[in-house]
Amino acid sequence: MKETYDVTVGRLITRIRDILHSTVKMDKVWVHGEISNLTKHRNGQYYFSLKDDTASIRCVMFSSSVKALQLDVNEGDKVAIQGRVELYVERGDLQLIVKTIRPEGLGQLYLEFEARKKRLVQGGYFDQDHKK
Repeated sequence: MKETYDVTVGRLITRIRDILHSTVKMDKVWVHGEISNLTKHRNGQYYFSLKDDTASIRCVMFSSSVKALQLDVNEGDKVAIQGRVELYVERGDLQLIVKTIRPEGLGQLYLEFEARKKRLVQGGYFDQDHKK
């Protein structure tokens, strides 16, 4: 006989978070990828996605960790991030809580984006006379 569950969304996500924390130790993981959708909030926190050619994960870096950074973080940077995997219950999002960032150059996805953008500009696709 299969078991069934009758729970609220909040209890379901909290249960998944508890299972994740109790079965997998991921509090000092290094993840390699490219910074995307970077927002440097006025309160000092950074919000961004870390992505590669197959996946993406949301990241948050709290202001205390940002202050300790020895580098300037920018859109398209290829980096290694050390952080803690967390399930944000309010949105049901898996995210990385970033402690530190190590640069690894410009990311390939960003370079491809810039090359495509350059071709489109040269082709006149962004000219004002094309806009309605």
